[in-house]
Amino acid sequence: MSTFKTLDPIEHIRQRPGMYFGGTDSRSLNHLVDELLSNVIHQIHKGTCHTFAITILDDQTLQIRDEGEGIPVQLHQKTGRRILEIIMSQSGGGYDAQTDTFYRALHRCGLMAVSALSEDFHLEVKRDGSLWDQRYSRGQKQTDLVAVRPLEAGEATGTSITLKLDPEIFNDSAFDGAWIEQRLFHLGHLLNDSTIQFDDQRENGAHRKFFTPNGLVEALRTANAEAHGLHEPVMIKETVVIEPDQRASYKIDLEVAFQFVEEEAASVLSFANAEHTSGGTHVEGFLEALLTILLRKHSNTFQRGDWPDLLKHLTAIVSIWHPTPRFKSQTDPSLLNIDAHKTIYRAVYDQLDIFFDKNPALLHAIIQQAAVSRSERLKRRYRSDI
Repeated sequence: MSTFKTLDPIEHIRQRPGMYFGGTDSRSLNHLVDELLSNVIHQIHKGTCHTFAITILDDQTLQIRDEGEGIPVQLHQKTGRRILEIIMSQSGGGYDAQTDTFYRALHRCGLMAVSALSEDFHLEVKRDGSLWDQRYSRGQKQTDLVAVRPLEAGEATGTSITLKLDPEIFNDSAFDGAWIEQRLFHLGHLLNDSTIQFDDQRENGAHRKFFTPNGLVEALRTANAEAHGLHEPVMIKETVVIEPDQRASYKIDLEVAFQFVEEEAASVLSFANAEHTSGGTHVEGFLEALLTILLRKHSNTFQRGDWPDLLKHLTAIVSIWHPTPRFKSQTDPSLLNIDAHKTIYRAVYDQLDIFFDKNPALLHAIIQQAAVSRSERLKRRYRSDI
């Protein structure tokens, strides 16, 4: 046992970056950017932040600035350490100022993991009346956390993170501007009423501003720009309070936008806590509710086995916010939470029941479209059997 060796957390991250970010290629850099965005997204969903910006400089330096609460810098009562420094020394954690606790999610590695793979990692925090400053390199603290000046009157609070990736870890440290732009496009629709600025200062880089108050409806209109809709996109939005036996209550926020189009589509885009998913219980709940309503209102026309025909022309975006999301795996981000299925099924079923009663012409058009699809399917099957 004399050869047994343990690694401290920073050394472990640097020797095995693939365990935290999936590798050291361009795809892993996307994961790293998502990690930096996680705290901003958390604040926007809470309503404590409405503006943030991402800038890529000519030398591949990345900067993320937000006008949120600012990462807490006060002394932690139990440890006597600055909360920011605790966050920077714990992999996988984020801080919730309302409950004085750390929150975690399956795919979250924490700022410490990003710092460990950065040649330079610079934090500026505006809160508690001061501008606070601290710098790290390869996960090691280079300066103490200090208040460098008082905030000016009316100056916004928030956090700025500027980093330069470590060339010892990443052979190619060029951030994928197109991927970041697409990610921010989605966030602009998922994070209603937030303003997002993207500034890629490299050659031929993009400069975009995202502000989408209509959220998923606008995203669906964009996705269906070349299609012919049977109707305007339908939006279902609800916050459901879950009160389990002998456990604390919690909230699930859900948003669904859907539209039937003339073209064959069968496209459902899904998100959980603003992260793209490959389906899961929230999507299953939505589709089951929609099918159940259509079948109940036309039980003499269709059976459950006809579901491909009923959904063949459906386009939809399903988004859910869950306090403890569970995913199938790191490589297959399908949502597994059973309560997500139950919650979205009930909300969608109840609202669609009323919606289709008020819009019988649309219901008739969807059924007629499905009937044509089923007829063509049965003809193809008949020909193949001959």
